[in-house]
Amino acid sequence: MTARYVRPVATGAFVLGCVAIGTWLVARDRDAVTQAAAQLAVWQLAAACGFAALAMCAMLISWVHATRACGIDLPIREGWTIFSVSQLTKYLPGGVWPIVTQTALGRSIGLPAAAMSSAGAVHLVLTVWVALSVGGALALLVLPVKGWIAWAPVMAAALTVTLWPPVLNRLLSRASRLTRRLGIELDLPSVSTRSLVSSTAWCLVANGLFALHVSALLPSPSVRASLENVGLSLVAYSLASAAGVLVVMAPAGAGAREGVLVLALTSQHPLSVALVVAVVSRVVLIGVDLVLAMTQTLRVRARVRSRLG
Repeated sequence: MTARYVRPVATGAFVLGCVAIGTWLVARDRDAVTQAAAQLAVWQLAAACGFAALAMCAMLISWVHATRACGIDLPIREGWTIFSVSQLTKYLPGGVWPIVTQTALGRSIGLPAAAMSSAGAVHLVLTVWVALSVGGALALLVLPVKGWIAWAPVMAAALTVTLWPPVLNRLLSRASRLTRRLGIELDLPSVSTRSLVSSTAWCLVANGLFALHVSALLPSPSVRASLENVGLSLVAYSLASAAGVLVVMAPAGAGAREGVLVLALTSQHPLSVALVVAVVSRVVLIGVDLVLAMTQTLRVRARVRSRLG
């Protein structure tokens, strides 16, 4: 087997393996899973969709601030179109396609490719850092089983050093020199500390809203249970989203994200509930991505038609 086929085969095997395990777990506990799914109320689904949509808006603002940190004065309206369309490409295996799409769409409106690529990479690292920092720190307080997340704070600390502006600018400078040696003229920008802090703040907001969309799907018989679900969801989603990004072979983290989410949720909820929440959460997020991308596509088409007359 040649090297060009190794990655697609590995990706297919990983996804099929995750699907097989998930199917086996559901079939093994079919009655409990069916009961857990039947107990989901319409308001829970509506709340999950609302929180997920708000989280995507916050993530958009975070990404726009990341582009500004790299020297691009990108308006929110144009950024919304680029970001929402690029989110559809995360469902391709590889993990880099959103950055590729953002760079291509940015170039189409005259934005520098090097700065767009840098902004996408910086924001990707930033989202993983926020997820590992929040999930790793809170997991030590919320989850009874701590061994499997022991490396999260360590990885977050390493990324903290990488994202420190003096270190990050030095890395970008070295990357520019390396590309010139390879015959590629790629002037990577220096990163603005103020915009990077703003991007981090909005990323934290987005992470919290994503956690609320998971919490909305969990059974909450009392106010105390609701508060406990929020804390658990913050840990579960943070670690799950980080795993989804780090397992680059999985399209949009499929399988890896759900596995970590289920593992974290089962510390306080039955397996049947965790499985239902993981599946419904994935469906909700896909739906939100599709709707947001479609709205921007329709807006762009309407703008083109108005210009043509």
